[in-house]
Amino acid sequence: MSIKFYKRFFALLTELGIVEQRADIIRGFTNGKCESSKDLSDLDAALLIRKLEKEHGIDRERENCEKLRKRLIAMSYDCGKDATFVKQWAENHGVRDKHGNLNKRLFNYYNTAELLNLIAVFKKVQAHYKGMRNN
Repeated sequence: MSIKFYKRFFALLTELGIVEQRADIIRGFTNGKCESSKDLSDLDAALLIRKLEKEHGIDRERENCEKLRKRLIAMSYDCGKDATFVKQWAENHGVRDKHGNLNKRLFNYYNTAELLNLIAVFKKVQAHYKGMRNN
Protein backbone atom coordinates (compact mmCIF):
# COMPACT_ATOMS: atom_id res chain seq x y z
CA MET A 1 0.00 0.00 0.00
CA SER A 2 1.38 3.39 -0.95
CA ILE A 3 1.71 6.24 1.54
CA LYS A 4 -1.30 7.97 -0.03
CA PHE A 5 -3.61 5.02 0.64
CA TYR A 6 -2.00 4.32 4.01
CA LYS A 7 -2.87 7.85 5.16
CA ARG A 8 -6.41 7.62 3.79
CA PHE A 9 -6.94 4.20 5.37
CA PHE A 10 -5.75 5.23 8.83
CA ALA A 11 -7.62 8.54 8.68
CA LEU A 12 -10.80 6.61 7.92
CA LEU A 13 -10.16 4.09 10.71
CA THR A 14 -9.52 6.97 13.12
CA GLU A 15 -12.67 8.78 11.97
CA LEU A 16 -14.71 5.63 12.53
CA GLY A 17 -12.97 4.86 15.85
CA ILE A 18 -11.89 1.37 14.79
CA VAL A 19 -8.10 1.66 14.54
CA GLU A 20 -7.63 -1.23 17.01
CA GLN A 21 -9.63 -3.52 14.71
CA ARG A 22 -7.47 -2.92 11.62
CA ALA A 23 -5.87 -6.41 11.60
CA ASP A 24 -9.29 -8.07 11.84
CA ILE A 25 -10.69 -5.78 9.13
CA ILE A 26 -7.80 -6.54 6.76
CA ARG A 27 -7.95 -10.28 7.56
CA GLY A 28 -11.68 -10.33 6.84
CA PHE A 29 -11.31 -8.33 3.64
CA THR A 30 -8.54 -10.61 2.30
CA ASN A 31 -10.20 -13.82 3.51
CA GLY A 32 -7.36 -14.47 5.94
CA LYS A 33 -4.54 -14.01 3.43
CA CYS A 34 -2.97 -11.09 5.30
CA GLU A 35 -3.58 -8.86 8.30
CA SER A 36 -1.13 -6.02 7.72
CA SER A 37 -1.86 -2.93 5.66
CA LYS A 38 1.63 -3.10 4.13
CA ASP A 39 0.63 -6.37 2.41
CA LEU A 40 -2.28 -4.71 0.56
CA SER A 41 -1.93 -3.37 -2.98
CA ASP A 42 -3.20 0.12 -3.79
CA LEU A 43 -6.18 -1.41 -5.56
CA ASP A 44 -7.03 -3.56 -2.54
CA ALA A 45 -6.60 -0.55 -0.26
CA ALA A 46 -8.92 1.58 -2.43
CA LEU A 47 -11.53 -1.20 -2.46
CA LEU A 48 -11.26 -1.68 1.30
CA ILE A 49 -11.59 2.06 1.94
CA ARG A 50 -14.63 2.25 -0.33
CA LYS A 51 -16.17 -0.81 1.37
CA LEU A 52 -15.68 0.68 4.84
CA GLU A 53 -17.11 4.03 3.73
CA LYS A 54 -20.14 2.29 2.24
CA GLU A 55 -20.67 0.13 5.34
CA HIS A 56 -20.57 3.17 7.61
CA GLY A 57 -22.70 5.41 5.37
CA ILE A 58 -19.91 7.77 4.30
CA ASP A 59 -20.35 9.17 0.81
CA ARG A 60 -17.31 11.30 -0.02
CA GLU A 61 -18.45 12.01 -3.58
CA ARG A 62 -21.73 13.46 -2.34
CA GLU A 63 -19.96 15.51 0.32
CA ASN A 64 -17.48 16.88 -2.22
CA CYS A 65 -20.24 17.75 -4.67
CA GLU A 66 -22.19 19.55 -1.97
CA LYS A 67 -19.15 21.68 -1.09
CA LEU A 68 -18.53 22.52 -4.74
CA ARG A 69 -22.17 23.48 -5.34
CA LYS A 70 -22.00 25.76 -2.30
CA ARG A 71 -18.82 27.32 -3.68
CA LEU A 72 -20.58 28.05 -6.99
CA ILE A 73 -23.52 29.59 -5.15
CA ALA A 74 -21.14 31.77 -3.10
CA MET A 75 -19.46 32.89 -6.32
CA SER A 76 -22.89 33.82 -7.66
CA TYR A 77 -23.62 35.95 -4.60
CA ASP A 78 -20.23 37.59 -5.09
CA CYS A 79 -21.48 38.65 -8.54
CA GLY A 80 -24.54 40.24 -7.00
CA LYS A 81 -26.75 37.36 -8.13
CA ASP A 82 -28.54 34.65 -6.20
CA ALA A 83 -28.44 30.85 -6.13
CA THR A 84 -31.08 30.61 -8.86
CA PHE A 85 -28.78 32.48 -11.24
CA VAL A 86 -25.91 29.98 -10.94
CA LYS A 87 -28.26 26.99 -11.04
CA GLN A 88 -29.84 28.19 -14.28
CA TRP A 89 -26.43 29.13 -15.69
CA ALA A 90 -25.02 25.65 -14.95
CA GLU A 91 -28.06 23.90 -16.37
CA ASN A 92 -27.95 26.00 -19.56
CA HIS A 93 -24.20 25.98 -20.16
CA GLY A 94 -23.19 22.53 -18.97
CA VAL A 95 -19.70 21.12 -19.34
CA ARG A 96 -17.92 19.37 -22.15
CA ASP A 97 -17.04 15.72 -21.71
CA LYS A 98 -13.74 14.20 -22.86
CA HIS A 99 -15.16 13.85 -26.38
CA GLY A 100 -16.14 17.53 -26.59
CA ASN A 101 -19.88 16.88 -26.30
CA LEU A 102 -21.87 19.40 -24.28
CA ASN A 103 -23.38 17.75 -21.23
CA LYS A 104 -26.29 19.67 -19.73
CA ARG A 105 -27.77 18.46 -16.45
CA LEU A 106 -29.73 19.68 -13.50
CA PHE A 107 -27.49 21.46 -11.02
CA ASN A 108 -27.69 18.77 -8.34
CA TYR A 109 -26.67 15.97 -10.72
CA TYR A 110 -23.20 17.16 -11.71
CA ASN A 111 -20.34 15.05 -10.37
CA THR A 112 -17.14 16.38 -8.76
CA ALA A 113 -15.14 16.65 -11.99
CA GLU A 114 -17.99 18.41 -13.79
CA LEU A 115 -18.50 20.85 -10.91
CA LEU A 116 -14.79 21.67 -10.94
CA ASN A 117 -15.10 22.46 -14.66
CA LEU A 118 -18.14 24.63 -14.01
CA ILE A 119 -16.25 26.53 -11.32
CA ALA A 120 -13.37 27.17 -13.69
CA VAL A 121 -15.73 28.56 -16.33
CA PHE A 122 -17.83 30.49 -13.81
CA LYS A 123 -14.72 32.32 -12.61
CA LYS A 124 -14.79 34.14 -15.98
CA VAL A 125 -18.45 35.03 -15.42
CA GLN A 126 -17.57 36.25 -11.94
CA ALA A 127 -14.72 38.40 -13.31
CA HIS A 128 -17.12 39.88 -15.89
CA TYR A 129 -19.65 40.89 -13.23
CA LYS A 130 -16.94 42.29 -10.97
CA GLY A 131 -15.65 44.33 -13.92
CA MET A 132 -19.14 45.68 -14.58
CA ARG A 133 -19.46 46.71 -10.94
CA ASN A 134 -16.13 48.53 -11.01
CA ASN A 135 -17.04 50.56 -14.11
